[in-house]
Amino acid sequence: GPVEHDGRKALLIHAYWKVFGVTNDERVYVDPNTFYTLNVTKDRVKFFCKFNINEEYSPAEGKVVIDRDACGKDSQKVVQKGVPVENIYAAIYRLRMQYVLQDQRPFPVHLFDRDVNFKFRGSVMLKIFRRKYPTYHFEGERFAIWLDQSPERVPLRFDSNVEGHRVTMIMKKRTKGNQVARLE
Repeated sequence: GPVEHDGRKALLIHAYWKVFGVTNDERVYVDPNTFYTLNVTKDRVKFFCKFNINEEYSPAEGKVVIDRDACGKDSQKVVQKGVPVENIYAAIYRLRMQYVLQDQRPFPVHLFDRDVNFKFRGSVMLKIFRRKYPTYHFEGERFAIWLDQSPERVPLRFDSNVEGHRVTMIMKKRTKGNQVARLE
């Protein structure tokens, strides 16, 4: 939702997952006008080693600076692409806000480590927790996304490869203002 971050308005996307000895708590700050990534902070634990990662994005410069503290060792990586670089969760947000279904053209996403073209695969019924939801299905290298067919296009399921394993994330709870929605 809308927040104040580093003195400017932003949208906050919070993603938490746990798989195969890895825990990840990620906060993604997105420009509310362009939906491009501004900043990402990650607190990750991988087999008892703690990682603190800060990614500072400059969409206009097509650049991201990644500062990492991994098990007490600091490092920095700068990625320059010439196009806006984004985080996958922010890219999903941008996809749901900007994709025009009638065009059916690939939706380009430029992650710091790869470029992905999401392709619309069609309308499908998605079963989650004994209920079926009409969704829009998209696929791209290493990723698959199912957005509900409401005007908000809420992401209900997201598949990706994490640490060499296929991982599925399913929306369990959504907070909007003071309302909390659960998929059950």
